[in-house]
Amino acid sequence: MFRWRCCMCVTSATGCSDVCAHRYQRDCTHRSPNPQLPRRLKRFRMDSGGSLAIIRDTSMSMEGAWSNWASSLALQIVDLARQQKIRLGYMEFNHKLMTCTVDDQFFVRDYDRLATAMRVTKCSGVTDYQLPLSTALMEFGKRNMSGGGHDRNILFITDGLPTAGDKELRTELEEAVRLDVCIHTLFIGTTTFPPILQKLSEVTGGTQFRATRQRGSASIVVSERTAENDAEHSTSLWQP
Repeated sequence: MFRWRCCMCVTSATGCSDVCAHRYQRDCTHRSPNPQLPRRLKRFRMDSGGSLAIIRDTSMSMEGAWSNWASSLALQIVDLARQQKIRLGYMEFNHKLMTCTVDDQFFVRDYDRLATAMRVTKCSGVTDYQLPLSTALMEFGKRNMSGGGHDRNILFITDGLPTAGDKELRTELEEAVRLDVCIHTLFIGTTTFPPILQKLSEVTGGTQFRATRQRGSASIVVSERTAENDAEHSTSLWQP
């Protein structure tokens, strides 16, 4: 299997598609130089286990139905991780951080312990993207040093813009690329998709999603978003 990843420098452009390379060369020849290098393909295996960190916003705006839905979603991911034997990490954030660990380990296969933590949440405070992302990436770094992990992913769930910490996340983006961690973003709501979430996914080769309520129903529509046309497609339903 493959996924797209942005090239961070010219030397990393090996493996980019012929179409992307041609467009980049055309733009540089006939237009002003393009600072965005062409995308390249990254190979990965769906059955390789790997590690997934779920980072969940529990600021005050998430109180109520959306918090319950986020719990339901996280629990379904636990079931999938159990089937694939994925090492799973879980944290909640507002302007502070709650990290679930088992015997001082963040990435674990103790799915029952993780599920218990996901069911009990309290929403308060404001939103700091930097704190949870830097902490999760530090944990991925530990697994790198110990030789653990294959495919590395973060699912970042939020309903708002960062109001605390470094809102540009420059250090975290560089570290995610260095560690080869994909950040998949899930934005809750109908307002404009936050540019920083788009950047997190695009730079690291992740996917962008939006969750909204389906009109006239209690169901939640989760749509994959494409940056090229700023549209959502491939909808699927998740019911709390």
